[in-house]
Amino acid sequence: MSVTICIIDDKDNDLKNIRNEITQHCTDYFDPIIKLVNSVDNLSMITDSDVYFIDIDLPKYNGFEIAKFILQKNENKFIIFVSNREDLVFNSFDLNVFYFVRKSHLANDIERCISKYLQTVQKSNYIILNCNHNTYQINHNEIIWIESNGNNLSIYMPSYNLIVRKTMKSIINELNNKIFIRIHHSYLVNSEYIHYVHQNTCHLKNGLILPISPNHKLDLNVFFSSRR
Repeated sequence: MSVTICIIDDKDNDLKNIRNEITQHCTDYFDPIIKLVNSVDNLSMITDSDVYFIDIDLPKYNGFEIAKFILQKNENKFIIFVSNREDLVFNSFDLNVFYFVRKSHLANDIERCISKYLQTVQKSNYIILNCNHNTYQINHNEIIWIESNGNNLSIYMPSYNLIVRKTMKSIINELNNKIFIRIHHSYLVNSEYIHYVHQNTCHLKNGLILPISPNHKLDLNVFFSSRR
């Protein structure tokens, strides 16, 4: 998966060092798309990343102001402070930031931060999807059903749809298997959107009717039996 990361620091050397440490520790797990920012003049221009590494002592807006603005726009963003101001670590707790990296322990702290991030994402109800050079963080509960077309998947949600290059097997491994059930070789359904099942058809709450293959009908029965 790809994760967009924004590093904000007014010192070019620190920007490069932070980028190098992030790249070193995350490339085995995800593809980082890293943006380096050494000056923030307009806060609204930096809200499109998934993860932020932010210095605290910055010229126009300090790190606390930037973090507060980002989290007000989207509380699901991951904010990590990277600073020499270790005396401010407790102040960061008020903003509910994800991690505090000490510049004096940059390599060790970033390694721990990346490890914690991976554990958090794996336990969460979100999946990261890439479509048309954009990265989307999707809550599992938003997905109604998924259709497989070769190596592409169509992801259907209430307000919009996405087509991503991914196999059904890979997305099943990433999703919460407590709510998703495969009813056909080509269809994966969020059980919360199932209205009822009749013979070899699955009727969704939005009126859509999907086929149930003989190979997956037993799986569907077992799935619902386990939830009673």
